[in-house]
Amino acid sequence: MDTLDNLKQLWLQDSLETNTNETLNKETMEKIIKPQIKKEQNYIKEYLLAFAVWQILVYAALSHFMVRYWADRQFVLCCAIGILSFIPYSIIFHRHANCVKLRALKNPDAPLAGLQTDLSSQIKQVSSYFTFKKRFDYIGIPVISFVMMAIIMKVSPVPHTITAGAITFGITLAIMARTTYVQNKNNFELPLAKLRLILADLTDTGS
Repeated sequence: MDTLDNLKQLWLQDSLETNTNETLNKETMEKIIKPQIKKEQNYIKEYLLAFAVWQILVYAALSHFMVRYWADRQFVLCCAIGILSFIPYSIIFHRHANCVKLRALKNPDAPLAGLQTDLSSQIKQVSSYFTFKKRFDYIGIPVISFVMMAIIMKVSPVPHTITAGAITFGITLAIMARTTYVQNKNNFELPLAKLRLILADLTDTGS
């Protein structure tokens, strides 16, 4: 509750700074809230764009290494596992890639009720994708870290020992886990929390 209260306080300071002592009508509320919705959407869109590029790089890199080291069957198998583990994630990703496109934001004159409906739908879709992403991360992060460890061991002068492999895997796993944590917080948790607060304000205004 403290976190949500803090978020609401920050949002109110940002969007209602000059209106704290007056009652906002629906027209004014729309003008203030729509830019705030777009701002939070942009954080989610940043992830979607970055992940789309990341997918291309992952598939291209793994395919390249499979061809280059085709004679090394164990290494090829590692690359194939990496590709196969990414396919389900890519399918779900593309199903949700348009979830941040709101009809109300495409039409600046959309009524408050339409904005509220579209925002509610978006929150549900993004939340559904984020839930899947968090579950996938528990499997995907170790698998991708293992594949990256195999690649590093293959193409770098790192000694091919169990100790070196374990250290490389541990460092890669720690970096991936930390990056994913920050990414989830900045691109999903905080934007979703703020969008829910905006939706609550819209509901209160429309009632």
